[in-house]
Amino acid sequence: MANFITHKINNLTARMNSEGGEILQREFQLTYSQFEVLSVVHGVGSVSQQVIAEYSQYSKGLISRVIFALVANDLVTVSDQVGDRRVKIITLTAKGKDRFERASDYLERAFREKVLLGQGQKISAAEIQTFEKVLDKLLAKFS
Repeated sequence: MANFITHKINNLTARMNSEGGEILQREFQLTYSQFEVLSVVHGVGSVSQQVIAEYSQYSKGLISRVIFALVANDLVTVSDQVGDRRVKIITLTAKGKDRFERASDYLERAFREKVLLGQGQKISAAEIQTFEKVLDKLLAKFS
């Protein structure tokens, strides 16, 4: 089973998410799911919970719990959509934007340092670029 590409991708994702979650919790007091929600709102702008669920692939229930925690920490605000009060619009606060940008930069740097400078077999910058291109192509195939 370990030779299947889907298994390898899933295993890598799980390990990176676990390590990323530990870093985010320790350095920024964020869970990985909170970071993912902030990432969607940062990338898309003010957005509904439904759109966050579609982008993140998280359940609506998890999204609601994450947003509740983010509001409690003054990282996002929730407002009613004009014309339809049932739809809630999520917007980053200045504090949320700052925390996401710092966490995102830190996490990217930590992973690149681990891959490029960490123990074991090194991965070159060129290999990283190739890997990112392949990942983009794979993601496009499944979009």
